[in-house]
Amino acid sequence: MREVAARSARDYRLALAHLRRSGTAPEPEAVAAALGRVQAARAEAGAGVRVEPVAAPPARGTGFTLGEQALGFTVSFVMMLVFQLGGVVLRERQQGTWARLRMAPAGPLQLLLGYLAGFFVTGWVQFGILVGASRLLFGLGWGDPLQLAAVASAYILCSVGLGLLFAGLVRTPEQQQAAGIFLVVATSMLGGAYWPLDLVGETMRRIGYLTPQAWAMEGFRTVLLRGGGWADLSLPLAVLGGMAALFLAAGVLRLRAEG
Repeated sequence: MREVAARSARDYRLALAHLRRSGTAPEPEAVAAALGRVQAARAEAGAGVRVEPVAAPPARGTGFTLGEQALGFTVSFVMMLVFQLGGVVLRERQQGTWARLRMAPAGPLQLLLGYLAGFFVTGWVQFGILVGASRLLFGLGWGDPLQLAAVASAYILCSVGLGLLFAGLVRTPEQQQAAGIFLVVATSMLGGAYWPLDLVGETMRRIGYLTPQAWAMEGFRTVLLRGGGWADLSLPLAVLGGMAALFLAAGVLRLRAEG
């Protein structure tokens, strides 16, 4: 079963590569046709492997391979956890701890940077657990470790900044939690964490790429499924880095203004 899934994933990647080289948009019909040509060519080459026709995309009709499913849920869960951590700052204020910390020699900026470092490490622990579980349970490889670390770090920083910014906009940890769940799930849907953006229309695809999840998925798919190099990761890393810088700066300024 695992060999069939791996072979289907390879055929899918080859089909997408053929479409990119020919300049054809990866619409569902074009992907299906290219996939059929790849499988037919493999059968004619006499690879000695039984080719099973794919009548419908795998993974319950989402069009995702097993690896892409793991990517999508990892992207969604990591942001969910890190986003909720922003409520820690609100809870500290609510309980009066923040005011006592402000009396310490460290300034407000240093205190916020300390929180940010803790949130970042927590996000990495969550990411590491999900990656390890997918390796252990499903035997999934995650590609080059350095490339994986670069994409994960940029995405976690982006999630930390977004959670911190949101903490400056709401009043209670409960508001942060309730609104955070809705926001993360909605943007994960728009960003292609639960199904490929190739399956939606052009307008929704453009909207999806306004979310960090879309660029994280693009980066992780490049590392895990396409075997791309650093040049292929330059755009996802640049966008995620820019989003992280924007969210972090806005969040820190907002919280400092709140005092």
